[in-house]
Amino acid sequence: LHGSEHSFPTRRSSDLQVVVGDSLWSIASHELSDDASPPEVLEYSLRIHSANLDVMGDNPNILYPGQTLTLPDR
Repeated sequence: LHGSEHSFPTRRSSDLQVVVGDSLWSIASHELSDDASPPEVLEYSLRIHSANLDVMGDNPNILYPGQTLTLPDR
């Protein structure tokens, strides 16, 4: 998360508050293991979007600081 103010807790949480610079890709890649492949990151980012349609709407590319996203199981 280059330039992000995100402070990810060591313990995984099911909710995450969006900060400036976040994207679904950056959130998904951080939540998955370091050896996750790009297709795995993509799949998880799409699952995050699906789990948060009520917050994000139809466009997975638009996140606003302060939104709270529910993270599905990895």
